[in-house]
Amino acid sequence: MKNFAAGRAELRAWPRKKRGFTLIYVLAASTALLSLLALALDSSLRLAEERAEAARALRIGNVSAQASAAAEAWFAANAAQIAASGGFSPDAAPADDPTPDVPDGIFDALRAENPRYVIKCACYDLHYPDSFSERAGAAGIPRVAPFVTEDGGAVRAYYIRTTVSEAGNEKYERASSVSMRVKKSASGVITVHRTGVTE
Repeated sequence: MKNFAAGRAELRAWPRKKRGFTLIYVLAASTALLSLLALALDSSLRLAEERAEAARALRIGNVSAQASAAAEAWFAANAAQIAASGGFSPDAAPADDPTPDVPDGIFDALRAENPRYVIKCACYDLHYPDSFSERAGAAGIPRVAPFVTEDGGAVRAYYIRTTVSEAGNEKYERASSVSMRVKKSASGVITVHRTGVTE
């Protein structure tokens, strides 16, 4: 009789045990599912951030390329006048001010189209005096004296550096440097050549 009563008690207890096991299983499964959803959300956010950063870099790179092209076009149009002031002779004295003025207006149209960016530009005559050497070294600007070519022409070297950054956030900045050579032929004809680009 006792065995029968114990058996009935065990049978009554079984559904409660089963319900408890089911509840634990559901809680574990829910926790695992929430963890997977959290991981998926985190991955989605990281991917969105990466895409936003890539788009940001692409936009500033595009503006930088346009600014560099505008600066190069200005230099090509004014190279004869700029170089004539320093002379092409290999023994010409270094320029007192090796930074020819770059008219700020050459970027007006670009700034109007891209108001969120700050555009700066500097031009350097690479035949600079000793007093400019420290500043040039810090900025990575080489020193190149005028030289004579095999065909009797003479060359003077210049460096144009354009910088584009987001207004109020210089963390996002892109710099582009263009090496230019102004050549005066033996007959006096002036030509301009780009010899390198560094970004």
